[in-house]
Amino acid sequence: YKAEQPSGPGMDVGPRNPVSEPVIDGTPSFMADLSTLSSSGNWHVAYGDGVFVAVAYDSARAVYSIDHGKTWTAVSLPSSAYWNYVTYGDGVFVVVALAGSKAAYSNNGGKTWVASTLPSSARWGAIVYGDGTFVAMVAGESVAAYSVDRGKTWNALTLPSVEGGWHYIAYGDGVFVIAKADSTNVAYSTDKGGTWTEATLPLSVSWMGLTYGDGVFVLMSYGDKSGYRVEHGQTWNAVTLSSVAKRH
Repeated sequence: YKAEQPSGPGMDVGPRNPVSEPVIDGTPSFMADLSTLSSSGNWHVAYGDGVFVAVAYDSARAVYSIDHGKTWTAVSLPSSAYWNYVTYGDGVFVVVALAGSKAAYSNNGGKTWVASTLPSSARWGAIVYGDGTFVAMVAGESVAAYSVDRGKTWNALTLPSVEGGWHYIAYGDGVFVIAKADSTNVAYSTDKGGTWTEATLPLSVSWMGLTYGDGVFVLMSYGDKSGYRVEHGQTWNAVTLSSVAKRH
C-alpha cells in the first residue's frame, strides 16, 4: 500500500520506524514494554474490556496487551495503510485509515482483525462510539460514516456543510458533538447522527481537542488558556485554565 502522506489540522501523523522482531521457532514474535512502543513510530491506542490495543501508523501492524501495558503481543491488520485512529465499543475494536476507504474490526480483543470498507475514499480523521453506533469522520470535510453492526458495514452520513469541514468529534450521554478546528462552528446530534443542530461558539480560535466526561463536553484551544464547556452540546460557556503549556 502506498499513498501520499496526508497532513492538516487535527491530524496526528508522522514517520514510521520499523521495530525489530525476534524469531521464535521460525515465527516472528514481538513483545514490547511501553518504552519500546513509544520509540517505534506513531501508535494509536484504545482500551476496552481489560485490553489495550495499539495500531501502528503506515503499516499492517497492531499490538495488544492484557496485563495493563506491561507486555505486548504483535498481530497483523488485514493490510498496510495509514491506520490513524482506533476506538472501542460494544465488545469491538475498530480502526480506520487516514487515506483511502479501509477500516477493520476485531471482536476478540485485538487478536485477529477483519477488513471492512468505508463508503468513500477520503482522509478519515477520527472515529468514536456511542449508543450502539460507530461514527467515523473525514477530516476537513462535511462527510462521515456510521456502522450499527459493530464495524462490519458502513453507510454514508452527511454532516452540516461548513467551509473547511469538521475536525473533532466526541460522544457522551446520548449526544454526538463535532467541532471545526479554527472557527466558531460546532454541531450536535441526539439521534445517532441522523440530524444535526448547529451551535456557535462566542470566540474563534485554533481548537485542538474535544472530549466528554462527567456530563460535560470540553473543547480546548491551542496555545492559550481558553476553552469551552457545554452540557448536551447546545450552549457553550467559556472557561479559563489556571495554567497551560503551549503545545509544540
